[in-house]
Amino acid sequence: MAYVDMFTAAASFPNAGRRDLERKLANATEELLVLQESLQKTNHATESISNMLDGFDLRLGALQSSILPIHKLTSKLTKLHERIQQSLNEVQSIVDYYEIGTKEEPLIAKGPDDDNLDPYLQSVDNLKEALVYLQTTNYKASERSITQLKYALTKALGQLNNLFRRVLTAASTPVDVDLPTGDARQLQPAYSENAFRELEPIPTHILALLQRLTREFQATNNIGGLAFPRVYLKTYEEIRAKYLMRALQPVADAAKDQDQKQIDKVMYSRSTCLLVPYVHRLLEMLKAERELTYKLLPKPDQLPAFQNTVAVAIDAFIEAAETVCGKAQRLALRREYQHTCIIIDVVQGLSLAVMEFEGVLTSAGPKGMSLNDLCKKYKGFIVEALQMLLEDIKNDPTKGSPVAADGTVHELTSRTMNVLRRFADYHDALNDIIAENNTLQTSTFGGYFTAVLLSLQTTIDSKSKGYKHKQTLAWIFLLNNYYYMVKGARGILNVIGDGGSDDAASLIADAVVRLEKLCAVGREGYRDSWKAVIEAVSDKGMPILATTKSLSKSQREAIKEKFKQFNNALEDIVKTQRSYSVPDAELRALLVKDVRAIVMPFYKLFYERNVAYEFSKTPEKYIRYAPQALEEVIDGLFAPGNS
Repeated sequence: MAYVDMFTAAASFPNAGRRDLERKLANATEELLVLQESLQKTNHATESISNMLDGFDLRLGALQSSILPIHKLTSKLTKLHERIQQSLNEVQSIVDYYEIGTKEEPLIAKGPDDDNLDPYLQSVDNLKEALVYLQTTNYKASERSITQLKYALTKALGQLNNLFRRVLTAASTPVDVDLPTGDARQLQPAYSENAFRELEPIPTHILALLQRLTREFQATNNIGGLAFPRVYLKTYEEIRAKYLMRALQPVADAAKDQDQKQIDKVMYSRSTCLLVPYVHRLLEMLKAERELTYKLLPKPDQLPAFQNTVAVAIDAFIEAAETVCGKAQRLALRREYQHTCIIIDVVQGLSLAVMEFEGVLTSAGPKGMSLNDLCKKYKGFIVEALQMLLEDIKNDPTKGSPVAADGTVHELTSRTMNVLRRFADYHDALNDIIAENNTLQTSTFGGYFTAVLLSLQTTIDSKSKGYKHKQTLAWIFLLNNYYYMVKGARGILNVIGDGGSDDAASLIADAVVRLEKLCAVGREGYRDSWKAVIEAVSDKGMPILATTKSLSKSQREAIKEKFKQFNNALEDIVKTQRSYSVPDAELRALLVKDVRAIVMPFYKLFYERNVAYEFSKTPEKYIRYAPQALEEVIDGLFAPGNS
């Protein structure tokens, strides 16, 4: 169509252009012929290829028909091969399970390497895996291998337990104790805080190794339905119990020895009982032991293991406490009440320690509670001892025995005040103990102290009646005892001060005032014994003397008689009172001062008034005492060594 158009266009052009168009038309015609020829060849090739492809399709269809059965057969053979290989692998693994005991035996027998535990634990895991498998499959031929595996596992656990024992033993080294030397009285109350070195925890890497071992023991315990003995728990309890005992044994021995020596002495120094730092150290170590137990052992085993571990150490302390306090208790029951102080010290220290470590003692179970029971037991005895002391004073165990001939301080007074002075050091502790008990008919230490003083005063008053027809000596006896009680009560008041936890200070101050009044009455009674001396130099019966030195015979005789009466009265009283004892220097000075105050003014007046008269040719026969000499005689009253 394009060529026709071009031809038509050429016909319409001029000749010059026509030739050009004809030429182009000829070229286009040639190209068209070439294209037609190529198209024919292409159509021929296409037909040939189509025929070939049809042949291929036929052949491929035939090939597929022949290969498909072969492919299916090959797939079946492949699956069969895989199954056979899998079966062979299973058989091999079963064979390996049978042989693993023999295979791992050399490593198991050699034992674990302390520095590299992994290979050994892997070997143990292999044994456990084999045992579990063989037990679940239940093959008849497995019995021998199972027995061998059990033996190997038991041996492996034994080796691990030996390692556990070695490591734990090495880590359980007691800390040295700086025990005191010399006299226990020189110990300071702060000893309980400074005597012991700080507890050292188990190093982190050692603790990690022990934790890994305990986890392995726990994981292996019930492997394969077996119940392997949990030897590691017994090992732990045994080693740690020995560690506690070794760590505490020095202070336990020192406590028993030193406290026994102190009990054997008359005086016990407050806060020097080694049982107090002993129990504090014990409970510190129990707290550290509980923390270690929680870190190392599985939760169900923690409390039982902790209680078993600490039982021996607690028993050892209770034994030491019973030894020391038991002896003090026996002595107190024999009326040596000062020995109760060591028990008060122990109870006070034990009570504070029990409160501080209450949680630890609760974890320790019945053994921990036994320390509470021990504390309650000796609190009860302290109250019993206080009651016994009060009853002894009321009932007077020395009743019927003769009183001292010199009127000195009675043994009951000195012993009672000394005991009360010792008790005052513990007034806060005793106040709490008395408040917990209702048998003393008082709820405070001050009330108890007042009751003891009143009973002692009543008993001493009763004993003074033993000086029949010796009223002056009875007054001396009462004064000695009252003044001893006053000084003792003042000393106790200084110890208690105003910071007491009860009304003790005010009650004791009231008791001091009451006793001072009794002392004043006693001094007045003693002054009455000098009435004869005073009457001898009084104006009674004296004539009126002349103003000159010349006296009548009756006047001279009257003066002589007065001096005789004075000399006889003075010498009689001095002779009588020479055997009296006033051991307290302050009281002795007060009595001498009282005598000088009532005798010297009368005698000086009498002496100065009559010494100038010539009433005798030998005045020295009658005037035996100048005022200064009389003062010396009076000053020598009750002087030690006079009797």
